[in-house]
Amino acid sequence: MKKIRSLGGSVGRTFLTWKALSSFISLIAVLAFFYWQVGDILFNKSIVRGSILDLGVNWAIVAMPVAMLMISGEFDLSVGSVYALGACGIFKLFQVGLHPLLAFVIIIAACALIGLLHASITLRLGIPSFITTLAGMWFWRSVVNAMWQYTPTAPQSAINYFDNVFGVRLGGGWFYSKFLILVAIFAILWIVLERTPFGNSIFAAGGNYDAALARGSKPDRTKMVLFVLTSTLAGFAGVVSATSAGATMTNTATGLELYMIAAAVIGGASLTGGVGSVEGAFLGTFLLRYINTGVIQMGIESKWFQGIVGVVLLLAAVLNRNFRRRVIKRFT
Repeated sequence: MKKIRSLGGSVGRTFLTWKALSSFISLIAVLAFFYWQVGDILFNKSIVRGSILDLGVNWAIVAMPVAMLMISGEFDLSVGSVYALGACGIFKLFQVGLHPLLAFVIIIAACALIGLLHASITLRLGIPSFITTLAGMWFWRSVVNAMWQYTPTAPQSAINYFDNVFGVRLGGGWFYSKFLILVAIFAILWIVLERTPFGNSIFAAGGNYDAALARGSKPDRTKMVLFVLTSTLAGFAGVVSATSAGATMTNTATGLELYMIAAAVIGGASLTGGVGSVEGAFLGTFLLRYINTGVIQMGIESKWFQGIVGVVLLLAAVLNRNFRRRVIKRFT
């Protein structure tokens, strides 16, 4: 009996000190609220596949590396523009006549180089990442706008090439194959952050930069890898979005960077670095998608979506700061 109590207490402590607890509680609360308001329509197959998982997958692919970068103490405000560059850029390469796979490699490599450029400016020149990536956000959006003077288009054969990878319906029609790619990315990033020395260096870089240096860590190298990872996955998400939908626009993902930061913060990440989790950003992303879909189903004008996200963000921040801190103090 004592062993059972001890096991129960251990499980309880693990749950209450879970870094993604705030996003989990927020998601459950939002689901319960919308179920009370509109019934089980949010669990309808077409709603889950189309409104939640379709765009949610694209967002989550970006939100997770954004959270990791924030844990290291840096920001990337350019992810929306890089996302658009991936989406519109690959369509441009399709039109040039490149093989879809070659076009994919080129656009992903270009996005990785953008991350490397941002990292070099931030870490070598000492420019705050907020400023560097804000400039990048405007510059790369201008590149996208200059690339297309009209709505981006691409040959159907090229779109079909990737639709057969990202757009296959699975699970009895509940989700597309790109959801499995998201799960794989989630698993890899979670293992890297929580179970490897590199993950420890991420927390160290954001928690105490000088102490990380003193212990022989290389926080600048860690941050450089994360900048590249964030831009690469932002571009990849743009490619997934454009090719699975078969269409894109030059203004796609405008403002995405703020939603990604919101998802990370809702998931327990700190704006000052050193705190956060991959699973928190993952849950935070789908929380935002459920809010967006629920607002529409309730007949509320979509312009209120941002206001509701702001309220949820503030409540999650309060929950992170007060409740979780008290719980950790109680059990440690």
